[in-house]
Amino acid sequence: MSTEKDYIDILSAMLTPTIAILGIYIAYQQWRTNKKRLQLDLFEKRYAIFINIKKFIANILTSGIVEQGAEIQFLRDTKSVLFLFDENIANLTSEMYQKANKLNALEKTEKSHVGDKLEKHFDKQEEIKEWFEQQLNNIDTIFMKFLKIDK
Repeated sequence: MSTEKDYIDILSAMLTPTIAILGIYIAYQQWRTNKKRLQLDLFEKRYAIFINIKKFIANILTSGIVEQGAEIQFLRDTKSVLFLFDENIANLTSEMYQKANKLNALEKTEKSHVGDKLEKHFDKQEEIKEWFEQQLNNIDTIFMKFLKIDK
């Protein structure tokens, strides 16, 4: 009889630490789940910006012009870039916006130039388009560290 009482006392004594360990395990699992959810949420937001940037560049390279309103839409699509990426990406998107505006301005003033001025004008446009092409070729590498989901 005393042996049964000893077992009950031992099990009773072990119950509190067992519940504490179980609680710690559950809290750890919740922390891991929340961390993964945060990573997934960040990935989704970052990926959306990444795709919008690629589309913006691809549209410029495909049509050869900055379509009306495209640069404003680009600003809207990338407004949260400073919060989701580092300063380099923010600077890159800012430079893309500036170059798109420059290309747009060059396109609008194209008809007012003739001869050598027109050729220089086209050279400036071509230089900007080549810059955009380089960005499109390198964009996957630039964004890779932000689009990886750790396991």
